[in-house]
Order: sequence, then C-alpha cells, then structure tokens
Amino acid sequence: MMPMTPDDHRSVPRARVVAALRRAGGHAGTALATVVLGALAALGGTEPQEFLLIDARLEVSPIWLVEIDRATLAHRTPDGWTNRTLDDCIGIMSPERIRRWNASAWLMLNDGQMLPGGAARHASPPDAAPETVMWEHRTLGLMAVPLDRIASVTFDTDTVPPRPTASDVVLLTNGDRLEGFVTSLSDPLMIEVDGAAGAVAVTIDRVAAVAIVAPARAPDGTRVWLNDGTVIDVEDVLVADDGSVRVSGVPFVVEGSEARIDLVRLRGVLFRPGRMTPLAALRPTRIDGPPTRYTIPSPTIEDPLVALGVADIRFDGPVTVRYPLDATMRRFATEVELPLVAREWGDCEVIIRDDDREVFRTRLTGERPTATINVELRGSELTVEISEGRYGPIQDRVVLRRAMLTSS
Repeated sequence: MMPMTPDDHRSVPRARVVAALRRAGGHAGTALATVVLGALAALGGTEPQEFLLIDARLEVSPIWLVEIDRATLAHRTPDGWTNRTLDDCIGIMSPERIRRWNASAWLMLNDGQMLPGGAARHASPPDAAPETVMWEHRTLGLMAVPLDRIASVTFDTDTVPPRPTASDVVLLTNGDRLEGFVTSLSDPLMIEVDGAAGAVAVTIDRVAAVAIVAPARAPDGTRVWLNDGTVIDVEDVLVADDGSVRVSGVPFVVEGSEARIDLVRLRGVLFRPGRMTPLAALRPTRIDGPPTRYTIPSPTIEDPLVALGVADIRFDGPVTVRYPLDATMRRFATEVELPLVAREWGDCEVIIRDDDREVFRTRLTGERPTATINVELRGSELTVEISEGRYGPIQDRVVLRRAMLTSS
C-alpha cells in the first residue's frame, strides 16, 4: 500500500470526518476530535472557529462552532460534541474584536444596521422606492436603501454624526451645519433648508456627515456582525462544516438576496434580537454619588462596535446608577471585573438591586478581581451600585463585561 500524501488527507470530505467524530461521542470522541481536526487544519482543512455561546438563561460558554442549520447549532466543547436547538440559544459572538474597515462612507439604518461602503453611481431599480439611496457594499454588493430607513451617513470616518433635531442635519467638512429636509443623498446632496426658499445642492466632497429624522425600528430577523463592522439583519444564517457561511434574505440587495462569506469573517449572530437587550443600550434614569463627590461620571461604553451590542461598561465608583426595565426583562447577567490598572488599591463592593430588593452583592479586590452575576428580576428598575471598600474611593473602577438582559 502506498503511503498517504498531504493531498490525500485533504481529499477526505470534512463532513465525513465530523460525522465519524460525532459517532465516537464522549471524552474519547473529544480527544479524537482535537487530534483529527487539528491535523486537518495543519494540512489545509478548516478547523472550527472559537465563539462564545449565550444560551436562553444568559449563561456564556466557550465553544468551537461546527455547523448551524435552520433548527440546530452543532459545536464541540472540552466535554464533547453537542447539538443545541436555536430556541435554546440567544446568540454567538467571537472573542476576536471587530475592526472597522476603512470604508469611504458608513450608512446607519434606523434599526441599528451598519453598512460600510460608499454611494454608488447607479440608477435606482424600476421597482425601488421613489427616494432611494444606491449603496455599494464590498461583500453584499449593490443595495437600494430607502431614504426613510436611513438614520445617518458618515462620509468622513473621523466625524461623529450629529444628532438630528426636529429637522435633518447636514454637517459640512468646514464645520458648518445645514438643517432642514434632505431630499436626496446622491451627488450633489439636496436639502430644503429651514427658512430658505427652494432646495440647496451640496457636493458630497463637502459633506462630513448627515443625520436624518427617522423613527426607530426594532431589528427584524437574525442579526449578523462581520469583522469589518457590518451589522445586517437576514432571514437565515447557515454555517457548513467546511467553514463557509451562507446568509439568505439579505435586505435591499439589488441582485439576489444571498451572500457567502468565510467563517473567519463572522463576529456574531443574534438569532432573535428581541430576546436579549444589552445593558449598554439602556439610558440610565438616575446617577448618584456620595455628597463629597463633586463630579459623578456617567458609565462609559468601552467598545460600541462589539458583536451582539453587549459592550463593556465602565463604572467609576463610588456611584449608583439606575436603569429602567420593561415588563419583559426578567434576567440580568454579566461578568464584573476590577480591571488590571485598578488592582493595586481597588477594593469595592458591587451591589445589584431589583427595584429596592438586593439580588446580588460581592466584593472585588486585587486578590479576587472578578465575579459572575446571573439573577432573576421582577421589578421595573435595575440598580448597579459601586461602593467604596477599605481604602476609600481609590481605584474603585469596575467593568461590566457582556452585561445583558433577557426579554421574554
């Protein structure tokens, strides 16, 4: 018998290998999986990617993703192979950070979808809405986006879009502002300026950002995050065991509604956005501190681009922050951490209250800098309190990692 060459190994269908490993099962199957899948990767195959799985109880587990179909998610853990129904999964997120692609422009929709790319010089399709923006996305292709779905456009990536008032706002590259009603985002941009007769034309090279008055919408379908900063709602996300990802039901795409990407580009999937609310998405109703503290800083969002929207939130204590809860928010979960820079003198208590009912308390120190919170809620207000410890208000800085609430 002739010895197998590396090319012979690569010719073995990965699906057959995965199926055999699943049949092996248990710890023996896990050990075999680690060896064989590692060998496949070394020989040019595709090794499962690492993700964090968030289940319906907001418990977070590291996994190696293998497959996703329309009903189940297959993955392996140190304990073996597992199939989970999607009904039992909130979502998955990669530990790899999202790096914004250096696009010429960014389009943000009124439901939070983000599309890096640029305005396209194409005529609108015959069936497009009367006011449509033609947009070119490097992965999804040419898109026809209705103007009434757009919340903002950033043409200068160093510029933060202005907040719309009662009118749309156009921020020019020289710092000037135009307020009124934007009728076209093509080149030139057209805006009916408040108090002026007729429309004003502005060439796109003079525009830094545009904010448009658009009623907020809830996400629709399955939300996907890519490594370039794209956030898009689709009908289905299917992950094959060869490391390819197929998304279907992509909105606004002119030619077809499917796209294929490599698994290494996937940063997160929220299977049903309505089931989870990031704490970072809520605006505090009240922020208090001790009377001796002249300035009470608001909580700081550390990375707004993170997948699933579960950005880390920094609290500089001592401070008490209150958040509103609606009737569907019935569980709160997060990892609390005394960051490395605060572990020499940091010593504080983290107290969580549901209305006035204390549901969690822990002390963080340099020797014990982390804790896991996962508590049931029944009230209308969530309170996060950081109180000083034995060294007083010195380095009492706490970060809430992946803070989130379930929505029934």
